[in-house]
Amino acid sequence: MANGVRLAIRVPFGITRAGAHRPGVHDLRLMRSEGDVHGPRELRAAIAMGEILRGLYQDRALRLEKRAETAVVGDFTNAWYQHRYGTEALQGAQATTANENGV
Repeated sequence: MANGVRLAIRVPFGITRAGAHRPGVHDLRLMRSEGDVHGPRELRAAIAMGEILRGLYQDRALRLEKRAETAVVGDFTNAWYQHRYGTEALQGAQATTANENGV
């Protein structure tokens, strides 16, 4: 039970980029630390939400490809994680996914 997570649903999905399918590029994770086991209703909802996200991410990949742009990810490095959640984080501070620019 890492970080108190007792129950989880993981919905992996890929996109097509540069003419090739890239499986597992993204995934949706729903986690619970208490309560009942996830049922078929939650699993179906997670899969449906994964399909919506896959469509959005696929559209973004196609737009980047069409413009010959590269998506640069500057967050989610080890340093970023340690700053947000590790020993560098302030005691009692709320975790956030915003970057240094508040985005």
